[in-house]
Amino acid sequence: MSGKVVGIADGNTLAVLAASKKQHKIRLAEINAPENAQSFGSKSKESLSDLCFNKEAEVIRFMKDRYQRIVARVKCAGVNVP
Repeated sequence: MSGKVVGIADGNTLAVLAASKKQHKIRLAEINAPENAQSFGSKSKESLSDLCFNKEAEVIRFMKDRYQRIVARVKCAGVNVP
């Protein structure tokens, strides 16, 4: 799946608007960033935003988590998101 990143929730969760105009909540696989209220949480969110917000993203889906987010590896503008 691919689309445009239209939202950043925290350092490891973003929203992608697919070509179908459906918005998907994506949880980055294989990382655990601090929550917004934790130390460095806002910096983590800012870093993900700098990498991805308003850019095209390629989403390589693994599964859905218990919150129904897509757990995936993501590339933003061709750059792997750690």
